[in-house]
Formats: sequence, C-alpha cells, structure tokens
Amino acid sequence: ANNRIGTSTIGLAALPNTGHGVVLYDGPSNNVFDGNRIAGNGGWGVDIQHSGVLAFVDGTRFRNNTIGLDANGARMANLGGGIRINNAPGTVIGEIGNRNIVSGNGDATHFGVGIEVLGNAVPMPVIQHNYIGTNPTGLLARSNVNKGISLKGPALVGGDQADQGNLISGHDDTIAGAGGAAGIIVFATGGGSIIHGNTIGLDANGNALPNTYSGITVFATTGVTIGGTTAGARNVISGNGSFGISFPAGGSSGSIIQGNYIGTAADGTTPRG
Repeated sequence: ANNRIGTSTIGLAALPNTGHGVVLYDGPSNNVFDGNRIAGNGGWGVDIQHSGVLAFVDGTRFRNNTIGLDANGARMANLGGGIRINNAPGTVIGEIGNRNIVSGNGDATHFGVGIEVLGNAVPMPVIQHNYIGTNPTGLLARSNVNKGISLKGPALVGGDQADQGNLISGHDDTIAGAGGAAGIIVFATGGGSIIHGNTIGLDANGNALPNTYSGITVFATTGVTIGGTTAGARNVISGNGSFGISFPAGGSSGSIIQGNYIGTAADGTTPRG
C-alpha cells in the first residue's frame, strides 16, 4: 500500500520501470492494491497474467489507486495502459468509497487503454466506482489512449446499487491520431458483459466531457446487457462526440439496451447531446 511505482517519492517526476509497473502471475491470490500511485512505466501499470499451466491469480482488489497521473493530476502515462487482467477470477477494481483513478495511460506509439479485460474468468471481473479518463475531481479530461475500458472477456462494469457506477469520460482519439475513442468497447470475446449504472461522456457535475467517438461500442458479440429495469441499473450516456451506443456491422445479437438515459443529464430531461 501507498507505494510510488514509476515516479519520484512525491509523485511529480517520472522514474520509469522500462517494463510493467507490477506483474502478477502463476498463483499469488487475494492481493490488495491500496493507495498506490503507478505511473510513468514503459508497459502496463499493472499486468495480471495467465496462460497455459500457470496457476490463476484470484481475488485481486484495487482500492484508492491512481494509475497514469502525477500528484498534480497531470498525465504521466503507463505506456502500455493502466490495468490489464487476463483470466483473473474475482478481480475487483474499485468499490464504494474507494475509487481508483485510471487515466492518462498510453501514447501515440503504444495506444493503451485504461482497463483491459481478457479471458473468461469465473467469477467475472468487477469494475466499480472509478474515474476513468478524468482527473481526480472528475471535471477535466485525462484521456487514456484511446479507450476507457476494453472488454475482450466478460466483466461487470458498474452495478445496480447507488454509487457502484463508474465515470468514464474524456477519451480523445486525437492524442494518438487514431479514430474510435470510446468510453467502453466490447469485442467479440466480451459477450455476456453487464454494463450498469455508469456515467459515460459527462463530468462529475453532469456537464459534457465527451469520449470523442462513442460512449459504448459493441463489436460482433452476443448477450451484452446495457442498463436494466431499475433506476440503479440505468446508464447515463450523453455528451459524446458521435454516438451514444454504436453497434458497427458485424453480427452482434442478443444484446439488451434498457432503461438508459441517452442524450440527457442524469435527470432524464436536460439535454446533453
């Protein structure tokens, strides 16, 4: 807890590790990352790996970490991305009262995303109550290049209880010169993901802080749930550069889009197009 990984002691100068900031593989379980600043590294801020006969890394929790910003809230990118979890059952990133700031990661060479999920971990990873793509106040853009969350495996993003949702805003594809900056992108292997209770494209005060392409893009997958029947499950997807939710051609099917506010503030009335 409370480490500086890739930065100076006061967190204002980059002292990069040339690879990842932290790597977990082959079985260390029930790890807790709490209160760390992980920034400026040459690879991912945190990389949880699994392949072949290696043991799974189970039950890792992330609380109160800042990944990709310096102590003044300016970008200090982990060049590979913020957090990558590959087949890591029971991973929980954020919880009510203990949000992570995962912002400012990647560059024009490495691209990089805030959080990437791979594999079919059971139970699936949970990403809740974080600021992704903003500064610690949630009011200024600190883009991950160029996606907030990349789902190449199923995950629960947000939740249907008060304050479980994430703020996912401010992603800007002009930083890397590549199109398609989105709050969340669900790839073909991300089928079964659940997206509940998030604010995507607005700042913490409810004003536009766009993801320059879309709030959510879903590619060629099945069974993605966006929103639900309760107020807690509702996503607010507004203020984004082009689309609120995009399903490009390619065979997506069986998804549910229900109960969301798309193009308005959280009151469901005030325009935030």
